[in-house]
Amino acid sequence: MVNDLIKNHLHTGICYAELIDLLGKPVRSGTLRAPNHFYYEVEVKFGRGADDDWVKYVDIEIDKDSCFYMASIIKQEVTSF
Repeated sequence: MVNDLIKNHLHTGICYAELIDLLGKPVRSGTLRAPNHFYYEVEVKFGRGADDDWVKYVDIEIDKDSCFYMASIIKQEVTSF
């Protein structure tokens, strides 16, 4: 499903407002290191061991004109508190 989204629905020319219409508000957006990135949570796994917990996101990057530039899937380990 996520690969279909990236391959068939996200393309050059689609701008920020259209992305929000298509996907809704991102769970995270813009950091100091990556101000033009938006993150949508697509999968969460909590296992039995401390190293088994992770979240997958679609990372969408927009260009200087606020239009789609590229997307990738990232996996981030969740650390316990």
